[in-house]
Amino acid sequence: MKKLLSLTILAIVTLFASAAQAQNAISTGSISGQVTDTSGALVLGATVTAENVAAGIKLNTKTNGAGFYTLPSLPVGAYNIAVSQAGFKTTNINDVVVQVGQNTSENVALQVGDLTQSVTIAAEAPLLRATESTVSTVVNQNLIENLPLSGRRYTDFVLLTPNVTAEKQKASFLVRMMAGLLIRFGR
Repeated sequence: MKKLLSLTILAIVTLFASAAQAQNAISTGSISGQVTDTSGALVLGATVTAENVAAGIKLNTKTNGAGFYTLPSLPVGAYNIAVSQAGFKTTNINDVVVQVGQNTSENVALQVGDLTQSVTIAAEAPLLRATESTVSTVVNQNLIENLPLSGRRYTDFVLLTPNVTAEKQKASFLVRMMAGLLIRFGR
């Protein structure tokens, strides 16, 4: 009986521990958008290349039947995007920032010309993300280095995000419940 109870408690602890780890699984972002020509017509099969020079990452994809492309699961950083298609000038967008858990939208309008010609665009972060309905905050390196860290718990930086509160009551309830079961039924 005691062995069965101990195994049940161990299973519950393992279940809650794996759920807690799953919350920290997101560590990448993505880039997506639609490729059109200057008249607004869709450009199908265009090659989209994202390169993070600092990390040595280079990924390619092609636009689908609706002119959309997506580059999922990109490590955080600044990327240079190049979009090319036969009959159009290559368009380069520099310094597209990918942040944790966010999709960066970069729509591209290709200009008619040779592949050897190129158009370069400097990326700017939009003030409003019309495609997302979430509230989020990126805790950048400057914040981490300049804010005090009480108790040396780096996870406290999560509390800087709007609408986030600490939920210590659930964890303490679970610990008290398991401690009570162990005391009641013996170890």
